[in-house]
Amino acid sequence: YQFNQAVSDSIDIALEKGITVVSSSGDYGNNDMLFPANKKGVISVGSISANNQISDFTNVPSEVVINAPGDEIKCVTINGSIHFNSGTSEANALVSGYVALLKEYADTEDVDLSNEKITEILSSINSKKINYSKGFLRIE
Repeated sequence: YQFNQAVSDSIDIALEKGITVVSSSGDYGNNDMLFPANKKGVISVGSISANNQISDFTNVPSEVVINAPGDEIKCVTINGSIHFNSGTSEANALVSGYVALLKEYADTEDVDLSNEKITEILSSINSKKINYSKGFLRIE
């Protein structure tokens, strides 16, 4: 929850340069989105489970840009063992990777993909208007 001016200023600089910033909404299941997910211009991410239901722990799921898979995600620990984690951070990692793929695709197609357009694409996935694979078709 704690606002940090230095982090906020760094995010502003990143956004001005066209860098996309993605942040998890929080895992407390309440109506307070964590910083920096609550900052304007930041793509906020909540979690959904395998049955496409919003995870109980997701903060403010109705206000995030996108809810993505984040419940019982298979992970590899530093010592190489496999276990399952749940949280908006797991969903955040998946969305960050997806955003990187969108940006790479736009770059190879020589299309300027703004953060606003990325937010629009992710929001349309969240509202179930399109699926992830069709997000690439929204890049014009």
